Amino acid sequence: METPIHDDIPIAVDLAGARAGIPPRTLRDWISKGKLPAVAGPRGKLVRMGDVRRIAVLTGRSVGNAGGNVRACGNVAADTPGNVADPDTRDDWIDVGDGLPSLPAIDGMSARLAAFVGRAMAPVIAQLTEQAEVIGRLREREVAAAAATETAERARRNEAGQADQLVNLLEDRIRELERRLQNNDTSEP
Repeated sequence: METPIHDDIPIAVDLAGARAGIPPRTLRDWISKGKLPAVAGPRGKLVRMGDVRRIAVLTGRSVGNAGGNVRACGNVAADTPGNVADPDTRDDWIDVGDGLPSLPAIDGMSARLAAFVGRAMAPVIAQLTEQAEVIGRLREREVAAAAATETAERARRNEAGQADQLVNLLEDRIRELERRLQNNDTSEP
């Protein structure tokens, strides 16, 4: 039975070609021309089945659901009798160009692992997002508090300045009155 592949999970070009019924060489050509997005994988380029289907439809190709059983090509291990990669006993792998097989079952496990990691990380990502929002709100409050403190400090300095002016005026008036008392000047200024 063929392992289902999710459209958004990157898979090997050969596997994508086998599943879509499109020669891998055509997919590589589309990648080199920038028509098909791809990412570097450990053993070659990886593409998403959704992108393969979309480009195939845009170019007028019919997209098949070819089985996952694709024969090995040009692999020394595959030509060794009794080897687990013997084409007579293992016909469910694809040579991705470097002589190492890409098993659809492994690709399926990779897809399930990626989905599991996504599900497992979702609560952590949600918690980090929530914490980032809280930090943002706290920073806004901190800025507002600093602005309020600065405004209050300016008001205090202004009031202190006015009080100093009033004290100076009163001291001047007292000195004037003391001077007049010493001169026995009783007239009002």
